[in-house]
Amino acid sequence: MMTVQGKSVQNVELSNDSNECNIIAICVLPDRQVLVADVNNKNVKLLDQEYQVSSHLPGHRICA
Repeated sequence: MMTVQGKSVQNVELSNDSNECNIIAICVLPDRQVLVADVNNKNVKLLDQEYQVSSHLPGHRICA
């Protein structure tokens, strides 16, 4: 069972995103970085511990 401890809204849009972000998957890594799959822009974004985009992998086909 999982318990939600909080909720927040974060802007993960990049300047070169051509479409509105549509996050379809989220994965929290052991070091508290977060991977998000943005299906509309066909990329995976890595968020740091402050939920700022620190890196991204463009051009990946993401299945919804």
